[in-house]
Amino acid sequence: DEDVGFPTKIANQSYQYLKEQVERQKEMLESQTETLKRLSYEDALTGVYNRNRFIEVLNEADNHKFSHLGVAYFDLNGLKIVNDLHGHSAGDELICSVATHLWKVFENRVYRTGGDEFVVVDTELDKIEFIRAVRMAERNMKSDGISFSTGISWRDSDWNMEEQFEEADKLMYQQKRSFYNKRKISRRKLIGNG
Repeated sequence: DEDVGFPTKIANQSYQYLKEQVERQKEMLESQTETLKRLSYEDALTGVYNRNRFIEVLNEADNHKFSHLGVAYFDLNGLKIVNDLHGHSAGDELICSVATHLWKVFENRVYRTGGDEFVVVDTELDKIEFIRAVRMAERNMKSDGISFSTGISWRDSDWNMEEQFEEADKLMYQQKRSFYNKRKISRRKLIGNG
């Protein structure tokens, strides 16, 4: 009788072991899938959302019913000069610093859409809070010696993420043009006085 029970006992133990291994493999696969999904949306350098995630959010925007929408576009000034003078690692540090400042104020709403370009998409704050948050991020970056240009678009109703992104982009480029025009003028003054 004991010999008859032994194979059954071994079979049950083998079954239990295989069941545990299958569960462990499923957990590993789920973890790896989650990691791959996160990496497909996360900017490798800064840890904020990347352009892929921004495009997805842009494409899905029509399916959402937000009561309002704020978009802020930030672009570094002078990154090329930093890279040329101090190397690309210094430029990367500057980009990471901008991302950190923006994430502190707009956690989970920051996208790195280009080399030194960041977009904030906000549906949580009201207009006054949104503008105040943008100004806070700007002050923090300025106090850290970071030069940047910003464009903001806000709509209480009839929002359109793509239009607002383009509007914020256009306003940011106006500010950037003004920044570089002032630099040319001050550089000419320096050369003329030299």
